[in-house]
Amino acid sequence: MGDSPAEYIDGMLRAIVGIEIEIKRIEGTAKLSQNRETRDRQNAADTLSARGHEALGRSTRESQ
Repeated sequence: MGDSPAEYIDGMLRAIVGIEIEIKRIEGTAKLSQNRETRDRQNAADTLSARGHEALGRSTRESQ
């Protein structure tokens, strides 16, 4: 934006509106490479386990 005219930048800055949103609930989903080939999932599970993430490695294996 450094090459934009100053008037354009000033107008864009005046158009910025700040908002606050109260978060009441967060939902998450675990994606454990189910869309990958078996050898890729196995490699991911082995790597996770080797790095000390035993439960995640086990979950990745079980999702196969």
